[in-house]
Amino acid sequence: MMRPGMFATATLFGKEKKTYTSVPASAIVHLHDRDWVYIPVQGKFKRIMVASGEQLPNNMQEIVSGLQPGQQVVTNAINLQNAIDNE
Repeated sequence: MMRPGMFATATLFGKEKKTYTSVPASAIVHLHDRDWVYIPVQGKFKRIMVASGEQLPNNMQEIVSGLQPGQQVVTNAINLQNAIDNE
C-alpha cells in the first residue's frame, strides 16, 4: 500500500510490441539541442541526427528514429567530434 511521500518504480507494457535500436550512450553527441551519431560511410564518417528515447541498463541509450537496427555507429562520438573541431 502506497502512502503520501512514498515512491515506486513501474514498468508499463502496451499492447503493441515495438522494437527500437539501442547504442552505447557514449555514441551520442548533443549539439545545437539535437542528438547526433556518427556512422561510417565509404571510409569516412557521416554525422546523422537521431531521436533518443529512454536510458537503458548497461549505459545504453534507446534510439527512437534516425538509425536502423544493426547499423554501425562510432561508439565514442565525443572523441571524434573533438578531432573534427580541432582540424
